[in-house]
Amino acid sequence: MTTPEGPVRLGILGGTFDPIHLGHLRAAEEIRERFELAQVLFVPAARPPHKEAGHLIDPTHRLRMTELATNENDAFAVSTIEIDTPGPSYSIDTLGALQAELGPQSDLYFIIGADAFMEIHTWKGVDGLLQATNFVVMSRPGSPVQELFHVLEKTVTSRWPHLTFTFGLDESCGVETLQAAPSQKVIYLVPIVHLDISSTDIRQRVRSGRSIRYLVPAPVEEYIRRQALYKES
Repeated sequence: MTTPEGPVRLGILGGTFDPIHLGHLRAAEEIRERFELAQVLFVPAARPPHKEAGHLIDPTHRLRMTELATNENDAFAVSTIEIDTPGPSYSIDTLGALQAELGPQSDLYFIIGADAFMEIHTWKGVDGLLQATNFVVMSRPGSPVQELFHVLEKTVTSRWPHLTFTFGLDESCGVETLQAAPSQKVIYLVPIVHLDISSTDIRQRVRSGRSIRYLVPAPVEEYIRRQALYKES
């Protein structure tokens, strides 16, 4: 996907979204603005390999809540690519499918939390993954890129010696970076406003009959109520 100005920047935000909440949406909006992304694509997972699928509600509900939450933002879209694929959802496979669908000139930015990125050495195809997409690692303000560097050196470089990381600074958006050589892709460490909202807490609130208003978008709150979701543990 290209324009006369060059490749189109697209953000990819995956997750179980069980349920999606305002923290997800605010993070996506901050990153969209900072990196001038044409669109952020939300990708609900069907069976994430790092979580027990039995603890998730049906993917059709999570998909519908994600659609309801993103409907009002023209720069947000939802992909069913993982839900439509049988078996566990692996990021390396999802990215390959998205790149084939969107075209090789699309400039992809894989959005992920710092805690999850610290475990990237456990992911399928990590050596190919770091060479296939830019990463936007969301961190709390004040998190140093050196900490991330040391983790990657201990875990990734120790297992895949051809991958090395170098510090940098992207002056266009003012964030610290790591270059995953020999790839041309970049890992951006991006401090964002952290809304202390969790899907786990939301589910617990629903089970105990407490309000989730202002934690999730109103259409999502209504959908949870009408479908009687999260009433049982």
